[in-house]
Amino acid sequence: ANGYFSILRSRTSSWNSIPVQELSRLHGRELFMRLEREGMPKSYQRKVKSIVGMVFEWALDTRKITKDFVSPMEGILIGRGAEKPPQILTLEEIKKLLHAAKLVDHHWYPIWAFAVLTGMRSGELHALTWDQVDLEKRTIMVSKSYDANLGKVGSTKGRYWRVVPINSSLYDLIVEIKSKGVLACGR
Repeated sequence: ANGYFSILRSRTSSWNSIPVQELSRLHGRELFMRLEREGMPKSYQRKVKSIVGMVFEWALDTRKITKDFVSPMEGILIGRGAEKPPQILTLEEIKKLLHAAKLVDHHWYPIWAFAVLTGMRSGELHALTWDQVDLEKRTIMVSKSYDANLGKVGSTKGRYWRVVPINSSLYDLIVEIKSKGVLACGR
């Protein structure tokens, strides 16, 4: 919810001085032209449209505005746009990165290696505690995630827990992390 308020504040603050009855589709079009000029992806633009639309839907439901009011979002279509494939390192690039990071004893090495070896998201890594790591069974219970927007730990993105197996490389890394007292597991 805080992310939604942040988006509303940053993207529609120019509307604050305009009485709601005077907001029009022109304001909505100007907003999306601005987002386009800033190079915002279509997925972000659709998110902004959805959030602003929800506010006006709430206002209508709570009778803050009347049915004859036209939302600034009405009639605005945002195409899919050209989807850019994510830039992902190759296996060789990952090996080079981790090798170089380990050689210089980079403080992020344990976190990067842990992420690569487990497939965990950054929020899941941040929320991970040692009691979730079972070296005897060679498993990690991933059941929570840290949400930086809310500043608190909650459920994982998929809202379900999963068990990550600990292979020999990950086992060695965990033993190394524990021996150094490095808190790569969030706490």
